[in-house]
Amino acid sequence: MALDEPFRTARSTALAFDPTLVLPEPLEVQPTDTDRVTAIETIIDVVDDHIGAPWADEILAGELGTKGPNVVREINEAIAANKNVSAARQARAEAYGPTYERFLRFKRVVRDALGPSSPQYRRIHGRTAEKPEPTEGGPTT
Repeated sequence: MALDEPFRTARSTALAFDPTLVLPEPLEVQPTDTDRVTAIETIIDVVDDHIGAPWADEILAGELGTKGPNVVREINEAIAANKNVSAARQARAEAYGPTYERFLRFKRVVRDALGPSSPQYRRIHGRTAEKPEPTEGGPTT
């Protein structure tokens, strides 16, 4: 992640100046994207609480202060996009069963109307992979 080093630097600097702070673990040990966002926001909030101190001003002017909000925004966008993809996959899975049943009914109509050897009926069949030729001494599937 782009903020690993600036995050570690800000974390250790803040602890050097105020050892009583309770800060999140480094980003590389955060298990989820949500945990990373929380950690970045927490460290920025802690540094914000010390505005005016030269070390805090330097951190906020550096990579963590400038790139941190953008990284948080990008991670949040990725989380939202992932939720949308999951919802779309779920909707597709729910629609598959009823749609396949309708397809089978349509196939029956085409077979009954045009015959099983008609080009139209053959065209609506899914393509099947050919079985591989068995190799000597190898498994046959």
